[in-house]
Amino acid sequence: MNKKFWLAFIGSFIALDVLELVWHSMVLSGFYPNHPQGFRGEVNYDPMMYLWMQIGIFLTAFIWVYLYHRFVTEKNVKNGIEVGVILSIFYYVPWGFINYSLYVVSGYVYLWSTVGGVIMGAIIGALMGLILQEKKAE
Repeated sequence: MNKKFWLAFIGSFIALDVLELVWHSMVLSGFYPNHPQGFRGEVNYDPMMYLWMQIGIFLTAFIWVYLYHRFVTEKNVKNGIEVGVILSIFYYVPWGFINYSLYVVSGYVYLWSTVGGVIMGAIIGALMGLILQEKKAE
């Protein structure tokens, strides 16, 4: 784990955090007020909820960058996007089914969360590929 790895991890963590915020506060903003029954009420909010979300995003970014850094032999933007999309599908699709079975929310939010997750995966993958890209020997 060299300097580029840590730079890719920090960049991916910040980008994923911002992308999650933008996706949920802009794209899905109309959904949440119309389906309050599927979410915790203010009374039930854990004061540590934001910290737990940050830890989850931190771990996701670390695992994705680690897997890309460790197992992808040719590091470039194209391969980064491919790995980002694959990892996000492996992450968001099963999680969507699990959440759908647990929470009282229509499939709409899970569908669009998954679509957003795959888009975010492509963006994070491109970022990983760009930062970890190796110089070609001339």
